[in-house]
Amino acid sequence: MLVGFISCKRWIERMTSSLDNVKDYVKNKKKNIPRLDDDVLNEQNKEFLRNFEDDGYLMESCVKNDIEVHIVDWLDDTVDWTIYDFIIIRSCWNYHENPKKFIQWLDMVDKKTNLVTNVEILKWNVEKFYLKDLVENSLINIPPTLFFDKSVVNTKEQIQLEINNSVIPFLNSHYNQNESNIEKEVVIKPSISASSYLTQLFNQKNEDFNSNVIDFLETILIKKDRNVLIQPKINEIVSIGEYSFIYLSGNLSHVVLKTPKSGDFRSQSDFGGLKKKIPINEISSNVLLQIQNSFNKINNYFIQQFDLSTENSNNDIVLPYARIDGFINVEEESFHLIELELLEPELFFKYSSQENIDNFLQYLIQNNNSNNNNNN
Repeated sequence: MLVGFISCKRWIERMTSSLDNVKDYVKNKKKNIPRLDDDVLNEQNKEFLRNFEDDGYLMESCVKNDIEVHIVDWLDDTVDWTIYDFIIIRSCWNYHENPKKFIQWLDMVDKKTNLVTNVEILKWNVEKFYLKDLVENSLINIPPTLFFDKSVVNTKEQIQLEINNSVIPFLNSHYNQNESNIEKEVVIKPSISASSYLTQLFNQKNEDFNSNVIDFLETILIKKDRNVLIQPKINEIVSIGEYSFIYLSGNLSHVVLKTPKSGDFRSQSDFGGLKKKIPINEISSNVLLQIQNSFNKINNYFIQQFDLSTENSNNDIVLPYARIDGFINVEEESFHLIELELLEPELFFKYSSQENIDNFLQYLIQNNNSNNNNNN
């Protein structure tokens, strides 16, 4: 069996190096590759992990099961996609630079091999306006969000008008105008992005708020031709962190907490954010129930929306992997979604168990066999 891990030029070398290290471990019958949460990590293992990509743990499972792995750049026009039994979208973290071309590539490759996630779900997940879809169908809670459609503006004057008519009233509805000591901060980001690309924080109390927001919105809406999401700054992410609930094969596998560095609002490691594993039993049972119910409803929504009921035989689970990112309101014991990552999320395999990863691989193999039988 031959499997393609889809990456991009920037990450090919690191991913390939990780695959070489995996093959070395398996060939020389060494113990399982170390994990960051192991009780004892010697300096040699720490150095190894600094240059080891997270997907290496899934590669390890593949190699041990005699599955050949190729690390492939989605922009490589020389690739023969028909040789792969299936491909899994992983570190193609430049797709946001050319989303139209990426969607065209998804449609093309779907005709030549098996994508482990249905192509319609992947395309649905490209643009974060999917949050509007989730809310309108009562599938999950999200924080207050203003969806700013690029089609309504063509000039800076129109942007100013929309700020007056939409943005300011939206912020006023969230912040109590009588509480002058509160920092009225707002996050503005494009609907197609990765690693907080073109994401900025603005303070409404600053004198230059209006002009700065106009210039920034002009960049995204007109120059970059992207829709925009506007949200109040989420204090829970700054004070506690952003939770990632990782589902593999339809089951909750592990939970990771990402915390921004002091003075920042972004939780990604690119900006100094830290990650740590959170034992599932430390999460409120009410929150876990909310997330599980939402996962089930979203999965069923896709089955109905894209007519996927007969696509595989794995108990009607059409999301082989998912990362549900959001924050927890501790007082209300409620979860609020920031992003639903179904396309190319880091799945933090280093915090999962090898058993969960092995089961995930078997799920992918069974799905592939089922799809092949259906196609035949």
